[in-house]
Amino acid sequence: MSEKLPNTAQTLAQLGVSDPGRVPALFAEVRAAFDRASAITDSESAWKTFRDTWLGRKSGVLTLITDNWLSAIAWTSRCRASNAPSALII
Repeated sequence: MSEKLPNTAQTLAQLGVSDPGRVPALFAEVRAAFDRASAITDSESAWKTFRDTWLGRKSGVLTLITDNWLSAIAWTSRCRASNAPSALII
C-alpha cells in the first residue's frame, strides 16, 4: 500500500496547519485515499494489508490521525473540526 496520504505521522503544527478550518480538507484527502485504496483491494491478503494500514492499533492511519491531528486541536476549536472525522465513516 504505497498510497500517498497527508502525512498522518506528523502533527498539525508540523504540517503547518494553524487554522482548524483547514482540518476538514485534510480529512477529505484521507477519505479520497481510503476510497482509492479500497477500490483496488482484490484479494484476502490485500484486504488484510488494507485493514492493518487503516485500522492498526498502534500505527494505523486512524490511530495516527487521532494521536497527531485530533489530540492537537485545542478544545475550543474541536467543535469546528468535529465533523471532519465523520467524513471517514462509510
